[in-house]
Amino acid sequence: MCSLPDPRPPHCSSSLSGLGVTIGFLCAGVIVQALAGCMHDTTRAHNANSHLVLGDMLRAKGDIPGAVAEYREALQISPETANAYYALGRALHAQGRLDEAIQRYRQALVCEPYIDPRTHDFFRHPFPIPRFHALVYNALGNALSDKGDLDGAVEAYQEALKLNAPYPGAHNNLGVALKDKGDLPAATEEFQTALAYKTDYAPAHYNLATVLERERDFDGAMSEYQAAIRLRPELFQPHYGLGGVLRRKGDLDGAIREYQTAIRLQPGYADAYNNLAVTLRNKGDLNGAMAGFRLALIFDPDHSAAHTNLGTMLQARGDLTGAIEQFRAAIRVKPNLVQAHTNLGVALREAGNLTEAVKELRTAVTLKPDDADSHMALGDTLLLREDFDGAVKEYQEALRLRPDHPVASQKLGAVLKTRDEKRRR
Repeated sequence: MCSLPDPRPPHCSSSLSGLGVTIGFLCAGVIVQALAGCMHDTTRAHNANSHLVLGDMLRAKGDIPGAVAEYREALQISPETANAYYALGRALHAQGRLDEAIQRYRQALVCEPYIDPRTHDFFRHPFPIPRFHALVYNALGNALSDKGDLDGAVEAYQEALKLNAPYPGAHNNLGVALKDKGDLPAATEEFQTALAYKTDYAPAHYNLATVLERERDFDGAMSEYQAAIRLRPELFQPHYGLGGVLRRKGDLDGAIREYQTAIRLQPGYADAYNNLAVTLRNKGDLNGAMAGFRLALIFDPDHSAAHTNLGTMLQARGDLTGAIEQFRAAIRVKPNLVQAHTNLGVALREAGNLTEAVKELRTAVTLKPDDADSHMALGDTLLLREDFDGAVKEYQEALRLRPDHPVASQKLGAVLKTRDEKRRR
């Protein structure tokens, strides 16, 4: 399940007009001098800002390389301009150049933003610098999170909140990082705090829904997904999430509608095609399900779940060659995918290749020793090879893991009887 970070950057422009605060480089950090306009660096910073404005315009048009060039030009003119480092970091981040973006954000944090005395109201906003640095820390957290450094991201978001506590975006992003670290209670608290500051904040509603869904509070998750949709109906993620909750609650028609909406809003969304196909299969529309899995693989050839699901359908139709091909494809993408190894082992057994079947099933139980179904499948395969002791061991393990297993006890009794008869002969 994906998360919705706060828009990057939140409520901010690197140009002088952002948030009603004219920002550039504070050449000496002395407000009285800035107000007097007696420092010659003011003009230099103002000239640098022209490149920042142009860079923002280019970035808004999608010309990220052009924006990068303008931001670098601003830094050539005024090398200590915090805003230029921040803007350049955002542009580099958009290009996926995370290490460079992180470096630029850190450089922005050691500079102070310039406050233009000609336009800034120091009586209404006497100390805007902490809020600017909060924005930079939030952006730094986003880059660290995207790089996989969740501990660093959490620290950056917390620094942002020290500087600007009522910052819904930073609370939301901190919640996402905590959720990714597995701390669901702390994540929930951050999403709720974000919503306390901004009740109509769709990303926080969505992210809170994902946590509630993982905690199996499906009614709560459905309410939060619906809130996100009311606020931002153009976002595909809440529709996708709501589809999953409706499917779990048994409303298959509602789930299909939501998955179809997600696909309409985000064409080529392989996860939505896969889950739509699963729902269609559950409704008995096998042809529609088969088509959905194939579409998911067109848009994402490395979608391991779609390979596994398609393989299962092909296996049910008797196409063992096709099924084996799909299971092997899933394993190439995710070598530790237990379900694919188990399904491949069963398909190989049905195809008569018992040696390879045992190999795959042993891999499955090694990867997940507490998977009763994999132990059962291995026991069935060993039984076909007349390895009665091995089969007994696997059936017993399946029963230990699931004492209420519907067939393990019956099969164990049968193989024990067969083994004893063999030994008496």
